[in-house]
This record gives sequence, structure tokens and C-alpha cells, in this order.
Amino acid sequence: MLGAAQPALLEGEPGTGKTLLAATIHHAGRPGELARVSRPAAAEALRRAWRAGPGTLLCEEVATLSRAAQQELLRLLRAPGRRPPLVLATTRLPLDAAVDAGWFLPELRDRLHVLRLRLPPLRESPAAVVALLRELLRARCAPDEPPALTPDALAALRGHPWPGNARELEQAARALLDWAGRGPIERAHIERFVAQLSTSTAPARERLEVAPVAEPEPTLAALERAAIAARLARHGWRQLETAQSLGIDRKTLYRKIREYGLEP
Repeated sequence: MLGAAQPALLEGEPGTGKTLLAATIHHAGRPGELARVSRPAAAEALRRAWRAGPGTLLCEEVATLSRAAQQELLRLLRAPGRRPPLVLATTRLPLDAAVDAGWFLPELRDRLHVLRLRLPPLRESPAAVVALLRELLRARCAPDEPPALTPDALAALRGHPWPGNARELEQAARALLDWAGRGPIERAHIERFVAQLSTSTAPARERLEVAPVAEPEPTLAALERAAIAARLARHGWRQLETAQSLGIDRKTLYRKIREYGLEP
């Protein structure tokens, strides 16, 4: 079990299960309540969660905390008291990049970087895609056996990058069961799901909705754009080095450069 004085940072893209992992860590034996502080988080919300006792304080998307909330969290971590909670923080944006962008406190980054757990995206492990889909199908079909996956369906599964990660795969499991009925899941079913994803109206990019405050709080997209631009400048626009420093692949970095309209 993680120690009370040892905060942990859970890193990963959207849909990789960071919040689920945090809840699993808490329920594995941590006493007290799991207090979730979501963005935007006021300093007072952190203080209330800290005073709640020896449970778990989960700071979701910590890179988007206001500067006042960052300073309060750093103060609490420096003076934990007699029975502090276990602090878990999630982030989709590397904290080094948030520091580069001038938004995140380097001292708080150093505190949270003591223990880092990275949840990899599904595109890095095609075998995990198949295993996870089978588990999702089995859970939905229990106590009956789930439908079989044809070899062509397996190839299609491994060939799709699954940008929504486990969240997208869960949507796929529901759709595939509806379409396959009692028969096997075919390649055509996988292709139909992928086609629907590409042609459907994509939800708007998640934005950080905030109440009016003295200091502006940027959207998550703005933070990501600024962080990538700063890291590209640091590495002289060498994309391979920049991608490695951000913990992403070069293809993803190139897509982000085009998406945000970045130029040398």
C-alpha cells in the first residue's frame, strides 16, 4: 500500500483508466474516504479534503489547477500534519511540459514526480486491445459465453489505433454485441464501428469551464498547445527529441503540431 507521505502521479491519455486506478489504490486498503477534487479546484476545496482525515485525496487533471490551488496543495504536502491523506494526482499533460509553459509550479512537480505510474495508450499494445475487448464482452455476456472473434476481426482490432483507449473500446463492445447477435464478430463489424466514429459528429474538445476568478485559468487545449510549443522551442524543433521528452510518439506530436497550427 502506498505510504501517506508518498504522493503518486498517474499519467496517461484520456480513457486509459487513471481515475479507475486511483479508486483501486484507495480501496485496496486505504482507510477513510476517497475525496475527488476536480478541475477547477479552489484552495478551500483542497483544505476541506485534507482535513477529512487519513483517506485519499484525488486531484484530477492536476496540471489544470489554478495557481492558488497549486500553492495550497504544495503547502499541504510540505506540512502534512498527523494523519494526512494519501495524495493521488492524475494528468494527461506531462508536468514538465506544464512547467515549460509557465503554468505549473516546478516545486509541486518535483513533489509529485517522486512516484509516477504511466498508463500506456492502447495503440502501444495491440495484444492488450484484444484481451481487454474479450474481457468486456465476457462481462456483458455473463453467464453465457461471449461471441467468438474471427481472425479478420482480430486483425482489424489490432490495426485500429483506438484514440479513445479503454473508453472507446467499451463503446465498441456494446455495439459489436448488438450487431453480431448470436453469431461471431466479423471484420465488417469492427470496420462499421470505426466508420461510425470517423463520420459521426465528434464531441467538442473538452474544455475547462471555470467560474470568474482573479486570474485566468486556461483550457486544457490551451495548456497543451503552450506546453508543446515550449518543448519544441527547447529542442530546436527536432520532433523526435521533442516527442520523446513528452512521452508521446512522433506521429502524435506531428498531429498535435498541425492541430494547433504551430510553426517554427
